[in-house]
Amino acid sequence: MSHKNLLTSIIISDIESKLNSFVLCLQALITNTDSKKAHIIIYLSESSGISFSDLEKNLILESIVEVRICNFTKYSQIFAHAISNSLQSSAVVLLTSQAIVSQGWLDALNEAAMSRDDIAIVTSRDIRHRNDLSALELIPYATNRYDIDVAISPSENNLLDPDFDESQLLVRLSKFKLFCLYFKKNILEYVNWQNLADMDNLDWQNEIIDVINKIDAMKIVYTPKSKVFHKSYFQLG
Repeated sequence: MSHKNLLTSIIISDIESKLNSFVLCLQALITNTDSKKAHIIIYLSESSGISFSDLEKNLILESIVEVRICNFTKYSQIFAHAISNSLQSSAVVLLTSQAIVSQGWLDALNEAAMSRDDIAIVTSRDIRHRNDLSALELIPYATNRYDIDVAISPSENNLLDPDFDESQLLVRLSKFKLFCLYFKKNILEYVNWQNLADMDNLDWQNEIIDVINKIDAMKIVYTPKSKVFHKSYFQLG
């Protein structure tokens, strides 16, 4: 099966993942991803304690799914390897094992990315339960009446041009969180992914942002049309 010109989704297991929550994550991803538009690559870290046989017992691994066993211990290592092997794809989506995607999530990201030539990265909604302490730490003034979208936290002047493109519901961001990231092909080739392979998450993110800032008029944007839930939403809700 050739994956050229397909959107590649990459989901990983980190050392904190538990089998039940990871299976929930994968079930949502497989169910809500169109096999004609995407190829899902699951990176299973040996340090996670989750094995391939665990997945086989709990999931029907369809033809759009590929499982790779690795000994990486950092997101940056997995992403460097995965993206370096996905440069022929039309785009790359990075998901962490905390992300629970919903119906239409990928179409919404793709629509946002293709709406303008100057977009490099698209981020989705990152929905946390209104009682999630981790979300309240990020947005301390949020009330407990509504669920929280931490992707557009205004901390450190994250929001740029909030009226960036009202017709497409796009907001320009100065940074992104490591959760659900859509990389257009035009940015993949600008980044030396192997140089980022041993960086901590924050350094990895900042390095990519620096690359984007050096490219004329390239932007990071957020679209509320793509709904992705943090796994804590289902543990708390």
